[in-house]
Amino acid sequence: MNAPRVMGMLGGMSWESSAQYYRLANELVRERLGGLHSARIVLASVISPTWRRCRSPGGGTRPGNC
Repeated sequence: MNAPRVMGMLGGMSWESSAQYYRLANELVRERLGGLHSARIVLASVISPTWRRCRSPGGGTRPGNC
């Protein structure tokens, strides 16, 4: 038997979009495995000001800036 995998997931721009990603992953696992199965997920949400800084011109061009 294969060991279950753990999915690392970076959340969306808000908790609402992160919840949609989480739900979709679990729905896909349920379709594939059935019953009460759910995805093994480690979820990290990106804080909006950090994301904006990384996406600004020159903000994410050098390692460690974000």
